Amino acid sequence: MKKLAFRVVLACLAALALTGAATMAGGGPAPEATEVEASAYQGPRSTAYFANYHQDPSLLPDLAMLVDSCQKGYMTHVIVGLFHCDWRDRSIGKPSGGCISLNGTYLNDPTLQPIWETVKLLRSKKVKVIASFGGGGVGDFRHLLDPAQPEWYPLLRDALKAYGFDGLDMDIEEGDSRIVNTSNVKRIIKMLRKDLGDGFILTSAPVASALTGGSNISPGIDYAKLIKNGWFTWYNLQFYNGFGDVLGGAYGSPDYEEVLKANPSVSPKKFVVGVPTNPDSAGANYHALSALAPKFEELARKYPHFGGVYGWTYQEAQVEGRLDPVGWTRGVAEALGIARRSSASGPGQTKEGAASPASTALYTFQVLGGSPGMAIAVNARGDSVGWTYDAGLAFIVPSGGEMRSLGTFPNGHGSLATAINSGGDTVGLAVYEDFDVGAFLVTSGQPMTDLGGPLGGRNGAALAINDTGSIVGWSYTAGDAPQPHAFLRSPAGDVQDLGTLAGGTSSHATAINGAGNIAGGALDATGSLRAFTMEGAGHPLSLVPFKAAVGASQVTAIEASGKTAGWAVLSGGFDAFVCDPRFGDPDRQIDLFGTRIGSQSAATGMNDSDQIVGWYLDGEGRCRAFLLPGGFGSTPLDLNDLVENPPPGDWLMIATGINAGGQIVGQTLGGRPFLLTPAN
Repeated sequence: MKKLAFRVVLACLAALALTGAATMAGGGPAPEATEVEASAYQGPRSTAYFANYHQDPSLLPDLAMLVDSCQKGYMTHVIVGLFHCDWRDRSIGKPSGGCISLNGTYLNDPTLQPIWETVKLLRSKKVKVIASFGGGGVGDFRHLLDPAQPEWYPLLRDALKAYGFDGLDMDIEEGDSRIVNTSNVKRIIKMLRKDLGDGFILTSAPVASALTGGSNISPGIDYAKLIKNGWFTWYNLQFYNGFGDVLGGAYGSPDYEEVLKANPSVSPKKFVVGVPTNPDSAGANYHALSALAPKFEELARKYPHFGGVYGWTYQEAQVEGRLDPVGWTRGVAEALGIARRSSASGPGQTKEGAASPASTALYTFQVLGGSPGMAIAVNARGDSVGWTYDAGLAFIVPSGGEMRSLGTFPNGHGSLATAINSGGDTVGLAVYEDFDVGAFLVTSGQPMTDLGGPLGGRNGAALAINDTGSIVGWSYTAGDAPQPHAFLRSPAGDVQDLGTLAGGTSSHATAINGAGNIAGGALDATGSLRAFTMEGAGHPLSLVPFKAAVGASQVTAIEASGKTAGWAVLSGGFDAFVCDPRFGDPDRQIDLFGTRIGSQSAATGMNDSDQIVGWYLDGEGRCRAFLLPGGFGSTPLDLNDLVENPPPGDWLMIATGINAGGQIVGQTLGGRPFLLTPAN
């Protein structure tokens, strides 16, 4: 799956930031300020960076795979990033109102709620979750470390507290040594230790060469001094981009053992090997897992206190040329000795991981267009919409026609189409010149209409449209403390705030049917995401009546009679559900059917014939598309087993939408948008 190109564009949202024990007197921490964590060391760490990017529709399955890796014992730590200094008002040339964002997405943005729910879930399973701040040389530390800008530290501290992180990874890649220097790093560490406690994990992510006297992309940081006095718990060393190579020799220098020789008094447990997981992830010094695993095994055997391995990034990890994050972490865990070796072939797959031959041919397979991307919705006449990764733009493919770009806002940076009605009206979101995000509408034959933040705020997104032209989504409210609220826009252009749950602060609408029934997700008084339905504007939000213990939930689709489908977070991760309110008794309305097909799952689309589509994880943690053919109580099927001409060397990974005629759209593992059409 090739997501990097568009992700790089949208990660530029972050570039707006450009414009131990008790502290001892005299500027040093108490001896070995990180010994609380160091003493808990029980073996090499298996870690990966989960790098979220703005409005990525692959976020949920990526999170499910992350949970799967952790539940199987393949990972000990997860690093979530990248967090940045940002602005509530991003006006070109005069940004104002400082805040912390996650790759340019505001932390209370509805699209990030699944991440916060996953952080809770992983921490409940004793996995340490660390926030990564900085990276990419965008100027975050020029703000955070500057004594003349004290407003940034409490914003970061409060975000770490609010979202329950166990630690902070400081990825310092900036050259302004007047501010970005050792003294100011120590000052911030002291503040973090005082406010968050001795057990709070503090790591740094320098390039490997900076620890051997070589190239240092942050020349103001003296890592030798920081290492000597134990300022950081450990160091996540970047052995890539020309700053080192863990395989050493002809591949590059330094390698891990050169770092140890340059720091002879430091335990290997302080140094974690960082490697790219994908040839596109981090430029030079990429090696396949088959080449890395023997080296990891050698280091773990040679050094009883080996620090471990991290991968950049988790969701882009490949095994044998195919996307397989769970398989990559399994291979690392086996090499480090923290997981037993196993053979890898899941249900419905060959040993190579490709889809098995179809057993019952119900659909024909068609690739949409010639660019990598994802098809997200399909209307009654077979028109498909979605986005392409390379161009980073929303597209439409008329039934039987060619892919056509829908463009973006003037001087904008990308767009994504989320829904299309039977008349061809398309909605979605697009990125402005100042990197805010606004809702859009494209009517047949007309240019893109900018709907902005329909409730008066600076950001918004349109997520669904029905055949009458009513649009729902979310928008920030106006004022000094904007919150995302669900909205309804009538065909005439009138906009209504749909409100929130009692005690909650935000909501977002994801679906609307022809009768005007609306569904989505909203935060309750505890800050947890809850699936809701409502009969229309002016009616209250009603919770979907789960009887099982659910940590979070969201509706993704609603059909004509009011039945809904979506996902819920249980103790084992994400689970697909369908809700039929006609049963009356709340205890009988919910069918959590996902566990009948895989370890985790989510429903993403539904038609009026009770057919539901989505994705699930098989026994090896590989993401695959499913069809629930008869709604409530029926047996979910792997779509790969129902295609008469399956894509060679590839498989259907995510099904995102289904129309009245049973046509299905989604994405293959190889990153190709697809359309399935019933064979008869």
